[in-house]
Amino acid sequence: MLAGFSLKMRRPFMRAMRTYDAMRDEKDLNQSIARLNQRQRLLKKKRKRIQNRLVAALIVQFDLSMQQIRDLVKEASLHKVNKKQITRAFFDFDSAMKLPAMAKYRHPQTGEQWAGRGRTPLWIREAEQKGIDREVFRTPESLQLEQSRRAKVQNRIIRYRNPQTGQTWTGLGRPPSWLVQAEKNGINRETFLIDPPQKDTSAE
Repeated sequence: MLAGFSLKMRRPFMRAMRTYDAMRDEKDLNQSIARLNQRQRLLKKKRKRIQNRLVAALIVQFDLSMQQIRDLVKEASLHKVNKKQITRAFFDFDSAMKLPAMAKYRHPQTGEQWAGRGRTPLWIREAEQKGIDREVFRTPESLQLEQSRRAKVQNRIIRYRNPQTGQTWTGLGRPPSWLVQAEKNGINRETFLIDPPQKDTSAE
């Protein structure tokens, strides 16, 4: 291609070609970096979702409060956690726990299932119109879970009681509004302590 050009004329052209190749390589490199940055952002979001689901599952399993989680994190010396971060994690709890709901009802012939939320399916409505109780279609798993939850409620220990209203609190989870208001008024929560703690009989 350059055979008809002198060496003096070839050099500027060759330099221009090398510059063009370098610019093209730089453009490709920038595009690769942009793709890697985008993938990194997606992986961070995915990791955060997984962490949120794990924390949410632990909250449900062990019924932890914000203070308890903060104490556990500090005790393990994982990293510094402030109240704002913990509070935000609790507000993200619902979005973090978007898991498939357990089937509460199941049609014995068709295998159709319903979680007991939202619009009642046609097959249950038709059965109820015929006088059949929907509880006939309850799944063994949902009944077992319900019994487990009921037993857990019955075994709860009440540690705080409002002497005026009779409202109680186990000391686990988020403090009730009456206790929060009392603390805002300068009343120590230890004032409402029950000594000794009592078993919750409200579900029996």
